[in-house]
Amino acid sequence: MTEPQMTEDNKLLYYIKKWTEISPEDEPVILSAFEPCSIRKKENLPVSGKTCKYLYFITIGCLRSYYIDSKGTEHIYQIRMDNSWISYLESFFTQSPSKYNIEALEDTLMLRISFQRLSRHGHKKVKLTCPNHRCYGPVKKSAAHTMEKFSYRADLLR
Repeated sequence: MTEPQMTEDNKLLYYIKKWTEISPEDEPVILSAFEPCSIRKKENLPVSGKTCKYLYFITIGCLRSYYIDSKGTEHIYQIRMDNSWISYLESFFTQSPSKYNIEALEDTLMLRISFQRLSRHGHKKVKLTCPNHRCYGPVKKSAAHTMEKFSYRADLLR
């Protein structure tokens, strides 16, 4: 017998539940703050110099963020796959221009929350905090180390 496939919404809730407790009543409230989106292989999300307007939860696919230094050399900052987050948090939270590009390495399905939605509902819904605005370290850092820097709180949902 095969297991039923997990939907995008279920993946997000499963991920959040790994880090905090949420009640069944909280689930639709959290999900209503996110919207589905997709990106094709080789397409870019925020481009360097633009403000990052969304936090993205990858449900299926693979993305990388990178920057290009003054000598024109490309540096990969992070690679994220299924069931993980990607964004440039400093740009997102400060609403300032990003120095990073985010590119799809394959066709990717995501759930996203905008800065406006998080600002409007974030204190009532899911609060994401990160010391020093740097949750996503270089690829060499372990997922456990990266996740230690996140603090998910759903107790304010009510």
